[in-house]
Amino acid sequence: MATTLLDAINRLLVARGVAPVSDEDSSHPDVTAAKTLLEAHKRNISGEKWWFNTETATLSPDADGFIKVPTRVESLDNEDNNMIINGKLYSLENRTSVYTEDVEDIILIYNRDWDELPVQAFEFIVASAKEEFIRPLESQILTTRAENDITKAKALLDIADFRYKDVGEETGNPLMQKWRTKMLVR
Repeated sequence: MATTLLDAINRLLVARGVAPVSDEDSSHPDVTAAKTLLEAHKRNISGEKWWFNTETATLSPDADGFIKVPTRVESLDNEDNNMIINGKLYSLENRTSVYTEDVEDIILIYNRDWDELPVQAFEFIVASAKEEFIRPLESQILTTRAENDITKAKALLDIADFRYKDVGEETGNPLMQKWRTKMLVR
């Protein structure tokens, strides 16, 4: 199954009774609305720590003392009160972006591209956005169906998260190691 933005847009369009499109950059107002809504839902989900979008890392300062945060990192989870400002790490405690040593064990939370999302996350994002997208139709049948889709998709996402979250490289699971390597290289 493809986890592309175009597929997600078309699912929303069909749910609203609009014909699918062949280009995600279509200027049709429903396409623009669907795309905006989907990106907002993806960003919302990506703000949470899931097995597919978190990585514990050590970040090192460059020659000027700045620590550049990897591309597509949405947020951080760390005990040292660091945050991201202008693509660089910023210490709230020291009130500076200049570091003299590595920052260890910082959890990076990524906003993955559509084609990098596992199917469980893709389905939950689409289901959540679809419910909001069809809400103006005021159809009880469609709304109930959309709410059921959200419930099922969230359950599958939670099961996958429970299954994979604590599986790290140290477990020796070759499939998980291969998946992690593929995801971290992107």
